[in-house]
Amino acid sequence: MKGLLIKDWKLLLRNQKSFLEIMSVMMVLYMAIGNPVFVISYTPMLCVFVALSTITYDMFDNGAAFLFSLPFSRKDYVREKYIFSGLITLTAWGISVLVAVGYSVVKGEDWKELLMTAGVLLVMAILLMGVSVPLQLKFGAEKSRVVVILVMAVMFGMVIGFFKVMEILNLKPQQILSIFYNMNTLLLALAGIVIFLVLMCISYHTSVRIMQKKEL
Repeated sequence: MKGLLIKDWKLLLRNQKSFLEIMSVMMVLYMAIGNPVFVISYTPMLCVFVALSTITYDMFDNGAAFLFSLPFSRKDYVREKYIFSGLITLTAWGISVLVAVGYSVVKGEDWKELLMTAGVLLVMAILLMGVSVPLQLKFGAEKSRVVVILVMAVMFGMVIGFFKVMEILNLKPQQILSIFYNMNTLLLALAGIVIFLVLMCISYHTSVRIMQKKEL
């Protein structure tokens, strides 16, 4: 596991120098424009795809045939991808949050609300990782990105459809939100954590099954 983590880190450093430069410039620009939320949302999600690009490098030019001759299982390989992608995403999220909070403090803005938004965006980034890993193992880099975009489009369409149904039933969003406000905060948080863990477990076991059936 440690060897795989070191391998992916070296791959990332070797092939993503231009990415790091672009992200540095982007963060400076958007801090200057005054939209720190964009940095918090965009940076971790982009880092998900950057971290998972190591799968493409592993499979390139029949490299997987040699890689899997080493003493680790396909399950270990999948587990490492989740750990590595999670670490990269969490690191990128942490750096962007520090920059955004620092920006808000300098501007005299409310940074506590920004932290709440950042927490939600981190969960979304991890869920994006959970969707992307099995898709990339199954379809490869290019096809998986198309599938992820389609999945996100479907989710967006479901949200729009939900509000359309509310409009037909003459219900207001405030009425739905009031239900959550009246619920016990601790129970609501625990329910969210359980759902999140269940989804990630489904993603992990799906990725393991895909990898075990994959021909190298």
